[in-house]
Amino acid sequence: MSAPQARTVGVHRIVPAQISVVTATLNRREMLRRAIDSVLAQGLNGVEHIVVDAMSTDGTVEMLAAYPHLIVIREPDDGLYDAWNKGVARAGGRIICILNSDDEIPLGAFAAVRDVLAEAPSLDMISGPVELAVEGWDNEMRIVDDPRILALREQDIGPGIPIINGRYMCRELMARVGLFNQHFPLVADRDFLLRALLLKPRNRVIDHPLYRYREHAQSLTMSGRSATGRLTADCLAAATDGLVTATGKVRREAYARWHAWAVFYAMVHVLRARNFGAAIPIATGAFRRDPIWPLRLPLQLWRHVHERAARRGRKVDSCNA
Repeated sequence: MSAPQARTVGVHRIVPAQISVVTATLNRREMLRRAIDSVLAQGLNGVEHIVVDAMSTDGTVEMLAAYPHLIVIREPDDGLYDAWNKGVARAGGRIICILNSDDEIPLGAFAAVRDVLAEAPSLDMISGPVELAVEGWDNEMRIVDDPRILALREQDIGPGIPIINGRYMCRELMARVGLFNQHFPLVADRDFLLRALLLKPRNRVIDHPLYRYREHAQSLTMSGRSATGRLTADCLAAATDGLVTATGKVRREAYARWHAWAVFYAMVHVLRARNFGAAIPIATGAFRRDPIWPLRLPLQLWRHVHERAARRGRKVDSCNA
């Protein structure tokens, strides 16, 4: 098959998409506008932006009409991960970036990715630092740039932070991994990254920030303590499902380690709430599925404690971030 040819519109030469941006949204008009503008600031040549709108009613449709370059999929969906699956299926770029509707792409991110691809076109993934901007703070933000976390390990999928948005993945890798599992509405990204990790992707870690999370009261990503219970339950369900259905020793062992951490965290959560009765079925079910699950915890616990500061990120001047 011959390579797609560049085309000319007016005085602008449009090259085939090299980077596809996928954004899912529902009634986030003003935050979505900021996200779209952050992509526009990268330059449109070689970039396509796909917005999957789950039938917003807040004026999002009219706002999107002001951006004719967008590819808009507007239809009901079964949640965030269903929307991501639709957007990824539509993407035509070599590299896919998943941008949340309330977040941004830092200036220069796509240029940095292009430079890496020009040097190493066979990469499966490019990972970079992520910025964490807290609502109400104008002078400071945090940045997660510890190379251990950016390298992508099992530790980052279970006890750690997966930061999937700061990982630009090639379309071929995502096709091999498969769909985001919609059965786990809060942790399908963790499950997806574990499946990706098991494929041993060629991942290049770069210094330039690739993503900026916006932490605010309505954030789904930075949801704070209010969602801890639901997140804990979803992690346990996803890890248990993976452990039960996994084929092959390597895959099963990986899910067993995630399952051990999910069991431990779930027990800590219910015991803190003094719900002692709930801890018993969690523990007995865990021993039934994996009798040695406590033995899988020491290394994870050690890393979890020693890498706490790295997960929170370091403070930087937002003007220089």
